[in-house]
Amino acid sequence: MKTWTLIASLLTLPVATLHATTAHAEDAAPSSVSVTFDVVGMVTKNCPTLLKAAVSRIDGVEAVEASLQTKSATVTYRPAKTNPEAIRRIIEDRTGFDVRPRG
Repeated sequence: MKTWTLIASLLTLPVATLHATTAHAEDAAPSSVSVTFDVVGMVTKNCPTLLKAAVSRIDGVEAVEASLQTKSATVTYRPAKTNPEAIRRIIEDRTGFDVRPRG
């Protein structure tokens, strides 16, 4: 009986440890976050489409919304893969728009 108890406790130990590690890693880094940029230079109805096409190809970007009316773009991305500064640089390089994070 003692052998089975020892084996059972050893088999459950790695699972409990793995679960605790996974939970801690999820708390440390959110799976996705959003950033809104002010975009200077969007003047035609094609500009948001151009911006969306440029940003959607960035590794880690999950969604892009661009508005000509508000002259802004909101990008949802995975922080483990990219960041607002990299997104800003790519928008400026690929589209020629001036971009500044809001807030």
